[in-house]
Amino acid sequence: MIGVDPGKTFGVAVLGDGNILEKKERLTLEMAIDAVLTAIDRHPARTRNIKIGDGMPETAEEMASRLQIAAPEDTTIEIVSEAGTSNIREDGSRRKISDADAAVNIARKESS
Repeated sequence: MIGVDPGKTFGVAVLGDGNILEKKERLTLEMAIDAVLTAIDRHPARTRNIKIGDGMPETAEEMASRLQIAAPEDTTIEIVSEAGTSNIREDGSRRKISDADAAVNIARKESS
């Protein structure tokens, strides 16, 4: 499972069996897409799911469109609500968190 928090800085997180395998921040859409594609190659999985937060709809749509072309054919790509993903820390406190941590929360969001 890969989560992406698009914005001024892009958070990218890779989860496997619920565990965080990678989390990073990238400065551009191109760098974030490259990070996602590299993660797909680096972490083989039976199912490939990419969840992109909807906080910047045009950017999320652009990223989804580009990944649809570049990612392996059996990859599921969806845009999910970012509600509650940017201000809840692992300890439950409500404060702004990093884009990479928001990407973890996006990856963990239930599909709609």
